Amino acid sequence: MKKMMIRSAVLLLALTMLFAMSACGEPKGAQVSIPEAASSTLEKPSARELRERIIGQWGRLGEVMHEFYTDNTCIVGGMFGDYSIDDNGSLVLVSVGGTTTEYIWNDTDSTNYWWLDGDVICVNGNQYERIIEEETGDA
Repeated sequence: MKKMMIRSAVLLLALTMLFAMSACGEPKGAQVSIPEAASSTLEKPSARELRERIIGQWGRLGEVMHEFYTDNTCIVGGMFGDYSIDDNGSLVLVSVGGTTTEYIWNDTDSTNYWWLDGDVICVNGNQYERIIEEETGDA
């Protein structure tokens, strides 16, 4: 019974995170508040630089929402999978179940888009900050 409750909670969390990352409920072309940094003048770093900069944990209020690892695996909204960044800056996520989703670099007219600026990643208008673990001071 306890395992079933845990699985249900994990599934609910995953669905909530997936919903938060998508543009569900917004009609195509709906206005999304995009900070100045994400304007059309946001310079796209090279794919290599994006792959280096995306590594780490991203979230809100200290809660981890997305994790990207050096081996091209990731946890996005509670879903496990792989990711890649192509030469055009598109972020391609493939979940363990095989669902592929492509996020176009800084194309807010696209159904799925993303950008990365300093310690902020934006996916479909949702912004997440880099989570930096504090050092414990153990020496």
